[in-house]
Amino acid sequence: MLDSTPQKTVTIKLDGKDISVPEDATIWEAAQAQGTLIPHLCHKPEPGYRSDGNCRACMVEIEGERVLAASCIRPVQDGMVVNTASERAEKSRALVVELLAADQPDQPHDASSHFLDMARIEWRVGQPFSGA
Repeated sequence: MLDSTPQKTVTIKLDGKDISVPEDATIWEAAQAQGTLIPHLCHKPEPGYRSDGNCRACMVEIEGERVLAASCIRPVQDGMVVNTASERAEKSRALVVELLAADQPDQPHDASSHFLDMARIEWRVGQPFSGA
């Protein structure tokens, strides 16, 4: 049976664009729905997985807040202004990936791993990742 209760939404500004999203969405989910890929490692958008926000690979900047926020666990709030591509957020995410990559072998065990995909996205390179 379908739930006929209308979904409550909030409006946020994501990278300069006003969007309406379900009030129980996270920033990561809102961005994903708009086609904005925020790198992520500890989050898997599938049933049965819970985001922990512990890897810090999905950090975003929220206007008016001093610290960056993990987008995979941060719920949206009406009127929130989120910037996924600020210099500060991008540098933070790149540093996380760089630190993790420094502990990887020169030859990846699995060239199709999620970590390598996220590293390619964060560093915006087209060629295969080959360690730090």
